[in-house]
Amino acid sequence: MNASMVRRLAIAGGALFVVMAVVALVQHRTYEIPALLGNATYVVVGGFVVARRPGNLVGLALVAYGALLAVIVAAIVTAETLDEA
Repeated sequence: MNASMVRRLAIAGGALFVVMAVVALVQHRTYEIPALLGNATYVVVGGFVVARRPGNLVGLALVAYGALLAVIVAAIVTAETLDEA
Protein backbone atom coordinates (compact mmCIF):
# COMPACT_ATOMS: atom_id res chain seq x y z
CA MET A 1 0.00 0.00 0.00
CA ASN A 2 1.47 3.33 -0.95
CA ALA A 3 1.26 6.50 1.13
CA SER A 4 -1.27 8.32 -1.04
CA MET A 5 -3.69 5.40 -0.92
CA VAL A 6 -3.46 5.23 2.88
CA ARG A 7 -4.08 8.97 3.15
CA ARG A 8 -7.11 8.72 0.86
CA LEU A 9 -8.53 5.88 2.95
CA ALA A 10 -8.00 7.92 6.12
CA ILE A 11 -9.77 10.91 4.58
CA ALA A 12 -12.63 8.67 3.46
CA GLY A 13 -12.93 7.25 6.97
CA GLY A 14 -13.01 10.72 8.48
CA ALA A 15 -15.65 11.84 5.99
CA LEU A 16 -17.75 8.76 6.75
CA PHE A 17 -17.52 9.55 10.45
CA VAL A 18 -18.71 13.13 9.88
CA VAL A 19 -21.67 11.99 7.77
CA MET A 20 -22.74 9.38 10.33
CA ALA A 21 -22.40 11.88 13.18
CA VAL A 22 -24.65 14.30 11.32
CA VAL A 23 -27.18 11.51 10.71
CA ALA A 24 -27.27 10.73 14.43
CA LEU A 25 -27.49 14.34 15.57
CA VAL A 26 -30.12 15.40 13.02
CA GLN A 27 -32.48 12.93 14.65
CA HIS A 28 -32.17 14.87 17.94
CA ARG A 29 -30.53 12.09 19.92
CA THR A 30 -28.33 14.22 22.15
CA TYR A 31 -27.55 11.27 24.42
CA GLU A 32 -25.39 9.87 21.59
CA ILE A 33 -22.98 12.82 21.74
CA PRO A 34 -20.58 11.17 24.25
CA ALA A 35 -20.43 8.03 22.10
CA LEU A 36 -19.71 10.10 19.00
CA LEU A 37 -17.00 12.07 20.81
CA GLY A 38 -15.39 8.81 21.88
CA ASN A 39 -15.49 7.55 18.31
CA ALA A 40 -14.04 10.85 17.11
CA THR A 41 -10.99 10.19 19.27
CA TYR A 42 -10.18 7.08 17.25
CA VAL A 43 -10.63 8.94 13.97
CA VAL A 44 -8.54 11.96 15.01
CA VAL A 45 -5.67 9.95 16.53
CA GLY A 46 -5.64 7.59 13.56
CA GLY A 47 -5.65 10.55 11.19
CA PHE A 48 -2.65 12.07 12.97
CA VAL A 49 -0.77 8.78 12.80
CA VAL A 50 -1.53 8.38 9.08
CA ALA A 51 -0.52 11.97 8.38
CA ARG A 52 2.75 11.58 10.23
CA ARG A 53 3.64 8.02 9.19
CA PRO A 54 1.65 6.90 6.12
CA GLY A 55 3.16 3.41 6.19
CA ASN A 56 1.78 2.70 9.66
CA LEU A 57 -1.38 0.65 9.26
CA VAL A 58 -2.33 1.05 12.93
CA GLY A 59 -3.41 4.62 12.18
CA LEU A 60 -5.56 3.42 9.32
CA ALA A 61 -7.05 0.75 11.57
CA LEU A 62 -7.94 3.42 14.16
CA VAL A 63 -9.66 5.54 11.51
CA ALA A 64 -11.57 2.51 10.23
CA TYR A 65 -12.59 1.49 13.77
CA GLY A 66 -13.86 4.99 14.61
CA ALA A 67 -15.76 5.23 11.32
CA LEU A 68 -17.29 1.77 11.84
CA LEU A 69 -18.44 2.70 15.35
CA ALA A 70 -20.01 5.88 13.97
CA VAL A 71 -21.91 3.82 11.39
CA ILE A 72 -23.16 1.52 14.17
CA VAL A 73 -24.31 4.48 16.32
CA ALA A 74 -26.10 6.03 13.34
CA ALA A 75 -27.79 2.72 12.54
CA ILE A 76 -28.97 2.29 16.14
CA VAL A 77 -30.30 5.87 16.28
CA THR A 78 -32.11 5.42 12.96
CA ALA A 79 -33.63 2.13 14.12
CA GLU A 80 -34.83 3.75 17.36
CA THR A 81 -36.36 6.64 15.39
CA LEU A 82 -38.14 4.29 13.03
CA ASP A 83 -39.33 2.16 15.94
CA GLU A 84 -40.95 5.20 17.57
CA ALA A 85 -42.79 6.16 14.37
